[in-house]
Amino acid sequence: MSSLKIKDVVIGIDNGYGNTKSENTIIKSGVSVGDREPIVSKDYYRLDGKYVVFGESGMEFTSDKTGSEEHYYLTIASLVKELEYRGFTNVSVILAVGLPLTWCGGAEKAKFREYIMRNPVIDLTYKERDYHIEIIETYVFPQGFSAVIGRYNMTGRNMIVDIGSGTVDSMHINDMRPIERSTSTEKYGVGTCKEKIRRDISSILHTDFDDDIIDEFLIKGCDGSESELTKIIAEDAKEYCRTLMGKIENNGFKPGLITLYVIGGGARIMRNFSDIESVTGVNIIDDIHANAKGYANLAMQVMKRNKEM
Repeated sequence: MSSLKIKDVVIGIDNGYGNTKSENTIIKSGVSVGDREPIVSKDYYRLDGKYVVFGESGMEFTSDKTGSEEHYYLTIASLVKELEYRGFTNVSVILAVGLPLTWCGGAEKAKFREYIMRNPVIDLTYKERDYHIEIIETYVFPQGFSAVIGRYNMTGRNMIVDIGSGTVDSMHINDMRPIERSTSTEKYGVGTCKEKIRRDISSILHTDFDDDIIDEFLIKGCDGSESELTKIIAEDAKEYCRTLMGKIENNGFKPGLITLYVIGGGARIMRNFSDIESVTGVNIIDDIHANAKGYANLAMQVMKRNKEM
């Protein structure tokens, strides 16, 4: 770990309801804050006399990410995990974060930036190591769009669908130009699928399973397993994918005429439980860090333009 101050490090963070991702790390989007040092939990940091435990569970969907302290504490957790990965402890950073497409208007964008920037100087302890962090700027970009623009050929007619834990965001891009009126955000993320699976497991098997088990089968698929559990997961996941594909088509996707990019955690579910990849013009991007990487890339472009002005 370097104790020398590292300046102007750009870090992208994707604040999801299921997971919070940086460019190189991922944690579950659950957080709790207490006055006493945790006895069992290992992933926690100490900030302003409080112990912040993170990564033990997901969180419920809310229509305002600034409505509670959770996303703030998770942003700091993701930030310090990324700094640990890079080997920095004394650093000034430019954060690049995102919001669902239709939440990225002026007021919501400014509110989320202020929420992240409220404590520009942070001193915390993580894994018995002290970190001094100065947040000198925060940029807010649209989810989904950030993951593909500049990384894929957007000439012709294109459509982006970002399937997160809470929402599904879509946008059309024609010849590199985002079509504002085409943007949509719908509460039909992967959490909807998992909730149906949990209900069916409870009613059919009369028991409960940890979310980690359900997640594992959704991510890896159920091929090779004939248990009652995996039959329920597969049936509900296939139904979710059929409904979701109908929503995508209703939002304007036309096979053979439009190139579709499917990203987010739900992209893996679509790959495992539907025949979407056999549809002409469909690209599955299952890099869970794609948005975080995209945010960082766009932030660096903004900084470069500002420097040239």
